[in-house]
Amino acid sequence: METELQKIARIMGASKPQKSGTIMPFGKFAGRDLSEIKSSYLTWITKQDVSEKLLHAIEDELGKKDRNEN
Repeated sequence: METELQKIARIMGASKPQKSGTIMPFGKFAGRDLSEIKSSYLTWITKQDVSEKLLHAIEDELGKKDRNEN
């Protein structure tokens, strides 16, 4: 039986974190979805020489993480 809290989480879509759809192509977290990687690592990666496409995906994910924390 579903608890009241589980019902609220399901209705609000909070039961599962949303995946970014972008997989880290290299490094310590290669093969992991950006949504599964700590913000501190993603921030560090933005200062490295990465493709524009990956940079934009990381910046989008950092924005999502920032909005979820506030």
